[in-house]
Amino acid sequence: MFIRIYDKISSGAKLTSAYRDVDFESRSIFQNFDQFSKEKPVLVLFELSLRDPQIRSKVKRIVEDLENTLIVAVFDHNLEVDGAFWSSLGVHETVHKATARDDVLELISNCDQESARNLALHDKYAPKKTLAVAERAFKDMSVAVLGKSELDSQSTKAAATFINALLEHGREFEWLSLVDKHHSLTMQHSLEVANIMYRFATSLRMDDEEKLLLTKMALVHDIGKLKIPLAILDKPEKLSTREFDTIRKHPEIGADFLQEKGCLPDQILMGVRSHHEYLDGSGYPDGLAASEIPQFVRMLTIADIFAALTEKRAYKAPYSPRVAVTIMWDMKGKLDTDLLPIFNREFASSEFGKVAGSGRRRS
Repeated sequence: MFIRIYDKISSGAKLTSAYRDVDFESRSIFQNFDQFSKEKPVLVLFELSLRDPQIRSKVKRIVEDLENTLIVAVFDHNLEVDGAFWSSLGVHETVHKATARDDVLELISNCDQESARNLALHDKYAPKKTLAVAERAFKDMSVAVLGKSELDSQSTKAAATFINALLEHGREFEWLSLVDKHHSLTMQHSLEVANIMYRFATSLRMDDEEKLLLTKMALVHDIGKLKIPLAILDKPEKLSTREFDTIRKHPEIGADFLQEKGCLPDQILMGVRSHHEYLDGSGYPDGLAASEIPQFVRMLTIADIFAALTEKRAYKAPYSPRVAVTIMWDMKGKLDTDLLPIFNREFASSEFGKVAGSGRRRS
């Protein structure tokens, strides 16, 4: 949840140009904020005049009530009195009104690992805040895919950082319980794959940067589906040959889109394009064989299949984690048999099985 606060003087004004593409909920400072502090927003942006003592008093009370919330103040940095006021409240994230949009978005993303870890460790609302950040990332993807804006890779990085921090601090059950209530099936699936990839990478003793890369890859791996009609994606009946062929194009669509934007690493682009490739060369879109498929893509393929098998959809019931892994073992020659035993230990016979099998699956 991103909330922008304004006063009566600026209530009719538009957001500064740097913020127009950011999904803020705008609220007047003269509203009742008793409920506001309980909502625990991810970020509050103040864009108002401080000339009125009543406004300064209200700002001070709001800032004092907002623990573990990123607070950003937008003002003219030539006004030393305003700078001193924000500094006295301990607000160090300040932005000049003329700041470039990309710099503002990077600040808003608040995606450094230390901040995310502190949130996951100390804030009971961390899963909800993380979901809000993930929703922002997916909204950015959707709008960009439709050609209405540029892709904001910072929001994807922020979502991946928040998710990894939650999982690092053992809050998987809370997180997945929220994910499974989300209305977007594509977003649900991508978030579950991200969860799986983090756990998989941890079991392989990968470092934080590698985990972050793999979580970002999982978040965008199905971005090409955002160009596929929902009537096909969510169809409860068996797909026609033509519909199935349309869905099979999503890896190419997604990879081509990201390559055009040029804002994500080549490893992520390859994961997006090749996560339906199999070691025996029977996958798509390029029919790659074993030596052509790197380990991170093999991991993503395993995570994607496992998530699909354990999710409930209108056209199928969910498999238990143990049965899902058994099915994957039977895909002879298609999946990496060095990675599967590690995956089996982590997901079929561990705590994840309890999480996945404890009623959290969609009805």
